[in-house]
Amino acid sequence: LVCLNTGYEATPDGGIKAIEPYIKEIKKRFDVLVAVQAQPPLEDEWIDYTYALGVDSLAYNLEVYDPDIFAKIAPGKQQIIGRTRYLEALRRAAKVFTKGAVVSNLIIGIEPISSTIKGINALASMGVIPTLPILKTSSEEVESAESLSVDDIAKVFLHLNRTLRKYKLTDSWVSHANIAMNAIDGTHFGGDAAYKSRLDNLLKSRRGSKITRNLTKIRRSLRVKKVKNEKSEM
Repeated sequence: LVCLNTGYEATPDGGIKAIEPYIKEIKKRFDVLVAVQAQPPLEDEWIDYTYALGVDSLAYNLEVYDPDIFAKIAPGKQQIIGRTRYLEALRRAAKVFTKGAVVSNLIIGIEPISSTIKGINALASMGVIPTLPILKTSSEEVESAESLSVDDIAKVFLHLNRTLRKYKLTDSWVSHANIAMNAIDGTHFGGDAAYKSRLDNLLKSRRGSKITRNLTKIRRSLRVKKVKNEKSEM
């Protein structure tokens, strides 16, 4: 799997056009999955375009769920894109991409645990996989940060694991694309670690990986034909 990050691009497409040549060449030359982290585009048609290019997993990182804290710790995101647009774009992407292939960070420690849990619920309910980086700076540097115990963090991962099971979501096939802790880590607090580990190992095996890549190709060929019929620019 190859991971690409657009960084910030002041363009309506959210940076996808800047990395489009790389996506095309990677897909042309190698049989791999491509994961992209980008900014939400201004219009939903760019999300369809991203999938049609060959992107298999897409991340629009919200970082925190609380609207007031979001505005404070991410003023650029708030002013240029807006929290509402992040949620709209994630909802749309979850409808376009393979189930479990759209992700968004919620950083543990910047906002109250109760707010992170609300964010997990909201994202999972729309088909988005929350990934959970842990704040690595001191609480003095981030006004809203809380001092958390291992038990606090375990509580969040247990909730994540149970919530993804509730919505029948798994991030096994893209979990190795994330440097943040993810739902696989939460299985150790949820009582079904053995099952999840076997599933994760299968999809990371040579045979399982090949099956995954072939399925994504078939799904994209069907989906993109539909998009082309509905949107002439695709």
